[in-house]
Amino acid sequence: MKPPKQIDVIDNHKGFTALTKSNTHVKIVMGKNGEREAVRSDYNPTLTLPFIRWQKVRRESNTGWQTAEGVEKMSKRNLPIIAAQNSKLGKIPNVSTIPGADCLRGVPCAKISECYAMKFFNMYPNVRNAWRHNSQLAHKKPETFFNGIRVYVDKKRPRFFRWHVAGDILDQSYLNSMKSIAVEFPETKFLAFTKRYEFDYSNLPSNLSIVFSAWVEKPLPEEMPKDIHIAWVRDAHHLDNRIPKTAIECPGFCESCGMCWNLKTIKRDVVFHKH
Repeated sequence: MKPPKQIDVIDNHKGFTALTKSNTHVKIVMGKNGEREAVRSDYNPTLTLPFIRWQKVRRESNTGWQTAEGVEKMSKRNLPIIAAQNSKLGKIPNVSTIPGADCLRGVPCAKISECYAMKFFNMYPNVRNAWRHNSQLAHKKPETFFNGIRVYVDKKRPRFFRWHVAGDILDQSYLNSMKSIAVEFPETKFLAFTKRYEFDYSNLPSNLSIVFSAWVEKPLPEEMPKDIHIAWVRDAHHLDNRIPKTAIECPGFCESCGMCWNLKTIKRDVVFHKH
């Protein structure tokens, strides 16, 4: 059997297959040394091999096989560490990066005395190691980072998912990946609070709620993006007169509330009491 002349790799969140220019599906299997992948042209397209990514495909001479170089089988070191719950969220999975380092510079809450996430980061080594690991993946291997989240959501099918108990949206490409994941998993509702007002928040999927975090000292955009609502902070020592009377008071436990995942549906802001 002659190998196909050219292979296009097709990626989906449940697994990976390949497609030739003639629309022939081929299978990707582990090579003997565990670092290379072989692609066979007599593949049953109804099957997939999960947890594999690749960079390029080349033709191997004198055989009926193709090999994919730069392939990386996902191991624990290549998966983001996703927390299944915490004391405030309850049993809501969440992923975090490094507080401060992965946040907008100069925001009022960046001080250690103001940031609850920074306190946890400094206090608990397991939390610190997990968030550092996720940060390194998000910066150096963003495709791996987001594919790992796809794998988790596809397996667990959570009702709610929370981005960034610590950290923030890194850039526009990061935000676009968040949008893509929400589109891929419409049955899960995703939530992110952010101080990165400068990105393009148009065309948000209906199940992705982006909430702008507001502080007394931080001005908000003159024109708010569509479907974006605000999380206010009620500070007894620094009153913020901008807080609307219709803002929902956070009851303090997300699992039994879930209101923040639905702010753009109910069209109201939320207000938190300062920690």
